[in-house]
Formats: sequence, structure tokens, C-alpha cells
Amino acid sequence: MVGMGCDGASNMLGSKSGLASRLQSDNPELVTVHCLCHRLELAMKDVTKVHCKKLYDRVMTVMIGLHYFYKKSHKNKKGLQRAWDTLKIQGTLPPKVTGTRWICHVSRGVDNILHNFPAYELHLSNASHENAKAEGLVKILLQKEIVLFMLVLQDLLDPLMRLSLKLQSDEVTLADAMVWYEVTVENLLKFKSRDYCELLTDGKFKGVTLKGREPQLRYKESLIDGLIESIETRFGFNDSEMNVVKATAICNLRRWPPNGNIKEIEEFGTEEVQTVLRHFPNALVGAGMDVDEKVVLQEWQVLKRVLYKRYIALRFFFLFVCFGCAIMTQSNLNGLFQGIFKIKIP
Repeated sequence: MVGMGCDGASNMLGSKSGLASRLQSDNPELVTVHCLCHRLELAMKDVTKVHCKKLYDRVMTVMIGLHYFYKKSHKNKKGLQRAWDTLKIQGTLPPKVTGTRWICHVSRGVDNILHNFPAYELHLSNASHENAKAEGLVKILLQKEIVLFMLVLQDLLDPLMRLSLKLQSDEVTLADAMVWYEVTVENLLKFKSRDYCELLTDGKFKGVTLKGREPQLRYKESLIDGLIESIETRFGFNDSEMNVVKATAICNLRRWPPNGNIKEIEEFGTEEVQTVLRHFPNALVGAGMDVDEKVVLQEWQVLKRVLYKRYIALRFFFLFVCFGCAIMTQSNLNGLFQGIFKIKIP
């Protein structure tokens, strides 16, 4: 066992009696990874509690309220459909925004409200005369500061949702995850200079007159800075773990250098293979490998040349990514590179 992924509960990652600590006491080479999707969710929750708790809670109240207002009443659902028809909107019912994979749900919920905004206003305003729930929802929905906050939230949640979906994919490596995390931070920074007040024309949004005082966006920069800081803190690894994380880059052939760059191909992966050999000596010996660094590195150089020669066309090289294990097994590569193929990176 070389790696373990889990949530951040104390029974799993507790420093004294957590499962990871107990396993590492028997196997110091074990790399434990707190689920990156959980880390992302926690980072977002951390920053909303500090920088915009009241606004965020009111937006969540609206999204949860709209979901159940239409889910539990056929009459309300038909009324919303008539509003769509009247306004010629291709609408969808409000989604559930709670539960697992929270960021993705909330992102879809905010997108849904902003897309269907005129229809919600039309139906809820008409229904408010005889329905106190509708009256309460439309009252919150038409506040300028709420609409503006949802526009900010929509921008911030989109790159976070993309990162979350990438982290959930089966083929992603830890090294890929770190690259996507860095790109996400860069995307978040660009929103600091955006003027969201311009999106409200004469106090209206999509033709609907909003209420309340002119909103202040003092929270915007602190929210973005806090979010980036929280993500960086939550995604941190210690130095030893980070070296192993970076070493996983060689597992994704899409990250290999392009064919033709001889020097870059020669150097690629050498440091990563050395990192794995030095971090997991006992695990590799236990797998039946003679950990001779010189021999394994020679195998690594030959293996790279074979793969580049055999899959020289880019599309066939990417095809190898999808069927790599089958190709290695069906060919004689596995027998020729018994050392390098013993390396299993978590």
C-alpha cells in the first residue's frame, strides 16, 4: 500500500489515532491525500463565513426556497411555465443546491436564477398576493445587493466548478490537479478588476426594476483574496508529499514533451522516477523489484524512445493514453521493462 485518499475527518486524518497515522506508523512511505474535492468545498465555505456570510445565507435561502416552492406544488410549476411562455424564455426548474459536490450544485443554482430572473419575478409577484412564501422570496430576489452578489458569485463559482469536476474525473493525477488548481487561482484573480455595477442598467437587471439602496462592493476584493488564500492553504502539501505529487506527472502521457524535442524528452521524467525510487524503496522491494536506480533510469530512457517511435503520430500517441495498459500487456514491453513498470505512483 503506497497511497491513501480519504476525507478530512479526525478518525481518518487525526494526528494521534487517525487511520492514516496508524498506517504510517507501520509504513512511513505511505502518502495520504485529503480528498481535493472536499478541500475545495471547505475552502469556499471558509471564505463565505468570513467575508459575506449574510449575503451568502440570503442567496442560499432564495435558492433552497425556490427549489421546494416549485418542486412541491404543481400549481406553482404551471405558473412558472406560463411565465416562461409569456417572456419567451427557455427555462428550467430551480435545482437542488445542497448535498454532496456542493460547489457544482450552487453554481447551477445561481446560473438558474440569473437566467430565469424575469420569469421568477413575474410569477412570484403575481403569486405573492395570496402566497406568503412567494412574497418572501420575491422580496429577497429583487434586492439590488442580492442580484449583484449573485453576479459576483456566478463568476467565482464557474472556475471552481470546473476544477471540482476535473478533480472528480477518473483519469486525473495529483500533478494534473495541482496544475488545474494554479490555473483556477489565475482565473479568479482576473475578476478583481471587473466592474459588476455596470451589469445593472438604471437599477434594472434584464428589464426588471430592482429595489433597495445602491449596493457597495467593498467585499469583492477581500472575498477573492480570501478565497485564493483559503484554496492555497487547503491544497497545501508538505515538501516530501509535494515531491511525490509532482512525480505523478509522468503517469499522464498528455503531459509528455512533444515529439521532436530531443533534449526535453531525454530529461523528462528522470527526476520524477528518482523521487519515486527514493520515497518507496521498501514498497518496491516488496513488489519484487531490485531497486537499482541506474538500471531503472536506463529502462526509463529506452521506454521513452520506444513509445515515441511506436506512437509518433500525435493522435495515435493520445490513443495510447486510453489503451496504454492493454498495449503494454499485449506487446512485449512489460517483459523488457520489468523495473520501471514496477513503479506504481499513487
